[in-house]
Amino acid sequence: MLGVIVIDIDDDLGKKAKIPGPVIGLENCKAAAYQLLLADPEDPDGNTIFKAIQIYEDLEEKNKNIIILTGDSRMGYYAYKKINESLDLIINKYGLDSAILVTDGLSDENDVIPILGSRKIKIIQIVRLNIKQSSKIENAYVFIVNKLKDPYYSRLIFGIPGLLLFFISSMILLNIPTSTILFIIGFIMIMYGFNIHQRIYDLFNIFEIRRYNFIIIGSGIIIVTISGVVGYELYVRLINSGEEWIYSLFRGVELAMYPIIFYLALLYGLNAVFGDSYLKRLNSAKALLLLGFILINLIIGINFITGTIFLIRFDTVILYSIISTVLTIMIMNYIDNLKMVYIYLSNPIGYRVIDSESRINFGTIKRLDEDRIIVETDYKETLDLKYDNVINIKDRTVYVKS
Repeated sequence: MLGVIVIDIDDDLGKKAKIPGPVIGLENCKAAAYQLLLADPEDPDGNTIFKAIQIYEDLEEKNKNIIILTGDSRMGYYAYKKINESLDLIINKYGLDSAILVTDGLSDENDVIPILGSRKIKIIQIVRLNIKQSSKIENAYVFIVNKLKDPYYSRLIFGIPGLLLFFISSMILLNIPTSTILFIIGFIMIMYGFNIHQRIYDLFNIFEIRRYNFIIIGSGIIIVTISGVVGYELYVRLINSGEEWIYSLFRGVELAMYPIIFYLALLYGLNAVFGDSYLKRLNSAKALLLLGFILINLIIGINFITGTIFLIRFDTVILYSIISTVLTIMIMNYIDNLKMVYIYLSNPIGYRVIDSESRINFGTIKRLDEDRIIVETDYKETLDLKYDNVINIKDRTVYVKS
């Protein structure tokens, strides 16, 4: 089936016209465009939908349909997750295999096109609708002002710079050195630039008691903050007492790291005992083992570098590190073998494979090899999954982390 597709990435249909997506069919799309322009005559998505209707009616193709895929007002992950889910639904129900993509130039085509391509949907044409605007500066000003009223753009243009200015002024009022301010700002930019904050969220998101996630993350932020302050104070105190900067630095880092590691160990330990599935308990046990390995080597390494442990020679420290590394690898391999045995005994041949977060359906399990799981997609292609990616097996469904 050929689909004439309009992407409403920020879900204006839902926000303004109260119409849930996806919208499928000529009459439904006409009604949606009418309701959207009635709610907001200046919204470009309404004009884009009418352009798609015009293209649809001009097509001589018999097996065709017109579709509006809506995202989410929160944008980002939530928007593309909903588009993925809607697209899978349409493919399974109508057999969509080719598309004409109609956009207003504001949609992020670079992100939407790969989503269509991942489903083997052939993109026949991309039609970009240029809304006619007056060239007068007054009209451009009105257009910009209207965009700034949109919560998404207002957060980007006013919200983030406002928070940054508030943070900098607060630090200056507290007489914190400029170098420290720049360090913290740089750290935050690195966190968001490399998406580290999302990985930290994913780390906490594995814990089973999900309704307590806010408490877990909040407690973690408090502990990290207090640990950082205490470690910094120790560093300053040692420097002022005449200690070498390297000794002071490692002592401060050591003091700051211990509470964080113990807090994570407590969370993983609880999850290893009370997790709702055998596989998730094994994953938590692996994480707990890794934290123990880090803690042991942190204690030995820092105390040796700072000269606290005088009776241990350098070669002995290396030997301890090698032994702890070998033991950790052996135990982790044993846990991986337990996972493989459990998966084999579950006999998941023919089970669906679903991403635990996005709920995207990868296909069905075709066979189990010695070191990987072979998955067959709906398009008869094969995917390889590691056993370590499996986090749960339930109701003839294998849940994996991507």
